[in-house]
Amino acid sequence: PPTVRIVHSGHACNVEEERHTERVYTIREGETLELTCLVTGHPRPQIRWTKTAGSVSDRFQDSSVFNETLHISKIQRHQGGRYYCKAENGLGSPAIKSIRVDVYYLDDPLVTVHQSVGEAKEQFYYERTVFLRCVANSNPPVRYSWHRGRDVLSQGSDKGVEIYEPFFTQPNKRLY
Repeated sequence: PPTVRIVHSGHACNVEEERHTERVYTIREGETLELTCLVTGHPRPQIRWTKTAGSVSDRFQDSSVFNETLHISKIQRHQGGRYYCKAENGLGSPAIKSIRVDVYYLDDPLVTVHQSVGEAKEQFYYERTVFLRCVANSNPPVRYSWHRGRDVLSQGSDKGVEIYEPFFTQPNKRLY
């Protein structure tokens, strides 16, 4: 009967989530993904690569689907997900192994500015507040820092400046 295992070059680690451990391969967007399915069995098993947890419109290059090596040039963020290698030769059950591919990316940050309507302070001047908001799309989630010139701004370090963390921001998870 067939046996199968997935090998690769690059970064992979075991990640435990809710008492379940899985192998996760990390790759930067734009790099080349190569996963190789090592099989044994006689007669020689047929191999097929499939994918879940991604866009249903994803299609592998036809030459990759039935080869030992799955090759995706210039991988895009939507191509992350779980990749399965299935080997079968008609003897016993098919052998299936999988690996999760996590595509890292960082888009340019977008800063927006909003100014409040002035409030009269006594009779001499108007006080206005300027709000700056920074948003960046990324995987893993970004950590934000604000600078004025070369100085790093932190909460309480500059009178009149308040820094609010977005409620969805979390520290970067270390997978290694």
